[in-house]
Parts: sequence; structure tokens; C-alpha cells
Amino acid sequence: MKTDILRGERLKEAEKRALELTSSIESDLEILEEVITINKAHIIMLWKNNLISKEEVKAILIALRKAKDMNLDKSLEDIHICLENFVIESIGKDLGSNINLAKSRNDQVATALRMRLRLYLLDILSSTINLCSALLVRVKENLDTLLPGYTHLQRAQPISLSSHLLSYVFSLIRDAKRLISCYERANECPMGSGALATTTLPIDRKFLSSLLGFDKPLENSIDGVSSRDFLIEALSDLSLIMTHLSSLSEELILWSSKEFNFVEIDDKYSSTSSIMPQKKNPIVAEFIRAKAGSCIAHLIAALTIVKALPRSYNLDLQEINQHLWSACKDTLNSIEMMEAMILSLKFNKDSMLEAIKDPMLLATDLADHLTLTYKIPFRRAHNLVGALVRVSLESKEDLRDSLKKNIAPISQRLLGKEIKLREEEIDKIFNFKEAVNRRNTLGGVSSKACIEAISKAKRSLEKLNLLILKKRESIEKSFKLLKDYEVEAIG
Repeated sequence: MKTDILRGERLKEAEKRALELTSSIESDLEILEEVITINKAHIIMLWKNNLISKEEVKAILIALRKAKDMNLDKSLEDIHICLENFVIESIGKDLGSNINLAKSRNDQVATALRMRLRLYLLDILSSTINLCSALLVRVKENLDTLLPGYTHLQRAQPISLSSHLLSYVFSLIRDAKRLISCYERANECPMGSGALATTTLPIDRKFLSSLLGFDKPLENSIDGVSSRDFLIEALSDLSLIMTHLSSLSEELILWSSKEFNFVEIDDKYSSTSSIMPQKKNPIVAEFIRAKAGSCIAHLIAALTIVKALPRSYNLDLQEINQHLWSACKDTLNSIEMMEAMILSLKFNKDSMLEAIKDPMLLATDLADHLTLTYKIPFRRAHNLVGALVRVSLESKEDLRDSLKKNIAPISQRLLGKEIKLREEEIDKIFNFKEAVNRRNTLGGVSSKACIEAISKAKRSLEKLNLLILKKRESIEKSFKLLKDYEVEAIG
């Protein structure tokens, strides 16, 4: 076991089990690159503010260049102490001991979390936009594909497949907008907060923040080291994305069953049974549905960890990190798999068309026609059609056929006047394609409404893509500046 530079002369050697319990080295690997970058920026800031010598900054930066391949010592508490220990062992105490001058692990880890999270957010944003684009491909292909819409999982009204898929597109666009907003709050820099009370040394927090690609420093040092609301907000947003993906997965699972037979999921995203050779199981959709539950659990775990913590840093916060990384990875993987699955789906249009032939789906259209044409108040028209539906079910007749025979006596009984519909009226009401296209209100299910919605969705995705590009360019610009200073220092 190496000398523990942290415990030093203050504490005796830690018990092995206590080290194993509290060490975060394995989970810290997720932020190793960010921690190295933070140390480079911090050392350059100290040098530019005349707090360390040119000789020190050069030696430390050279050591940090090799730190990515350092052997991790699990007897040390975390990646921060491992890195400091590596630098000191590499260049000696005289040159390396100032690497932690004017900073703490508390502000360093909070900064590294934000830096790693913002990259995940940008990747998840890009993948979400790709998924929306894949859905829009299928939307444009299916403007005239009709199927029953469902409420309570019961057949309700005729819709277009395009309108149904668009419902997911606009949900995901809102998810993406939430992530953009979350990114802006996450991209504020805690560095310079120290352990909780900043430092007595004349550091430049704004300069340090700019080197690390942040929009600005956080305003309060205690808030800087203790707050994890940015992380919980991200987990909440990821949970919403996964909830939407779970809903889509659930429908694909249902629709791929023989009872629906609306879609066929490609073999690449399916499996079979170990005992029943005829089976084709939608395992990827099931996996995504399950991962939504895991993501929600990560959110609840994080909220539970922070709910009763006093301000400033507590080691409890370390336990949140693994929940964040798992949620980010699962969400990113799920979005990418869903995109591939959507593009390879086969829609069984004949099965959808057969399902939509039930005249019961147009009962509302019949009630609307009675209201508009015969000036029957809607609730009374609703009751009249309900009576016609009941008679149709009891007689096991098609609603259209039953309507012709029964509307006159039922209307006489319920309304006190006899209503008769002409054949051309009935033909118009029970034309399914026309019924869908009659629903031409903003956001409706008609082909015209869907074409307008496609244009709106594309504009939203273009704006989001531009925002993502600008944020990536901003980070790259800052890192280029950091690299230039690094070259200047090393020579």
C-alpha cells in the first residue's frame, strides 16, 4: 500500500473494509478525463495569477499528460487523490505539491460531474433528434395508412398511422427542449468554490470557468459544492424520455402480437423461445420498457439521498454518481436501439385496414352529423346513437345496417320526432378515409394536418440541431484555448 497523501500525519491507517466501503475509484473512472482537464486548467490559472512558478506548471502539465494511463491505487479514496499522488510521485513533492493549491475535491468533483454530464446531454439530444427524424420518415410513408385509435385500450375512432407516430415525435421534441434547458443550468462552473468557502488566494474563477467551457461560474460557493439539483433535473428529464420510449415499446409489443398483427419487428431486434420454436419475442422493446423503470428508480434514489442533507459537501453525494451514469448510458442506448428498430419496422397495413372496418368507430361522426344537420343538441344525439349501438350489439348487426332500420323508431321514442337518414348521408358518415380527413383541425389526424405537423416538427429539430452545434463548438473553443495555454507553459 502506498503512502496515503491525504491522511498524512493527521490520521492513522484506514481499515481495509472502510476503504472498500467509501472508495469511489471505480465509479470515478467515468470522470477521469474531466478531472485531468480540470487540473490542467486550474494549474494554468494559478500560473497566470502568479501563484505558482513556470517550472511548477510545466512539470505538472507534463505529468498530467501521462495521467490517463496511471495505475489506480484502490487503497486511496478517489480519483482525485490518485491523480495528485501520481503527479507527486512523477515529479516529486517540491514541484508537484501545489497541484491542489486553492482547490478541493469538493469543487473538483462537482465540476467534473457537470462536464461529463453535459457531454452525455449533448449525445442524448443528438440521438433524440435522430429518433425523431426516423419517426418522421415513417410518418411521411404512412399518411394514408388508417387504423383504429384507442382509448382505455378499446377501439375508439379512426386515425392515421402518421398522426399516431407524430404524437411520439412531439413528445420527444419537448423532451429535447427540456434537455437543452437542463444543459444551460448544468453548464455553470463550481471551480473556485473550494471545500465550501472559496480561498484566501487571489484566483480568477471567470478565467478558470472559460477554460473549462462553462457559460459562467456559480454565484455561491456553498451552493457550488453541495447542490446536485442539476443532476436530479437531468435524471428527471431522462426519466421522461424513457417513459415515452416505454410507451412506444409497449405499443410495439402489443401491435406485434397476433391479436393485433399491426407490425412485425425485425429479427435483429427479436428472439425466440428456448422451448417453443415458433416464438418471435420482442426482446429489445421489452428491454427498453424495463430500463425505463430503472431510470425512474435512479431518479428516486438520487432524490432520497439528498432530501435530508445539510448544506455543503457530504459523502452521501458520492453515491448519486453511479445512478446518473447508469441512467445516461441506458437512455442513450435505448434511444439508439429504438431508432434502429423504428426504421426496420414492417407495418401490416392490411391488418390495420381490417381493424378499422368496424362501423362502431364512427359512432361519434354519426352523433356530430345529427347535431350539425338536424340541430339535435349533442348530448341528446349522443344518447340516440348510444341506443342505436345497443340495439346493434344485441341484434348482432352491423351498426350501419341496424341504423337504417332502427333510427326512425328510436328517434321517435327519445326525441319525440322521427329522424330518417338518406343513403348518401350514411355513405358519407361511414366512409373511413373521409372520416379521418374530416378531422382537419390544427393537430388533427387528417393527412393535411399531418403534413403541416411534419413541417413544424422539422423546424423544431433544425433549431435544436443548431443549438447543439453551438454548444459543442463553445466547448471545443474553450478546450482549444486551454490547449494553447498548455503549449505555452510547456514550451
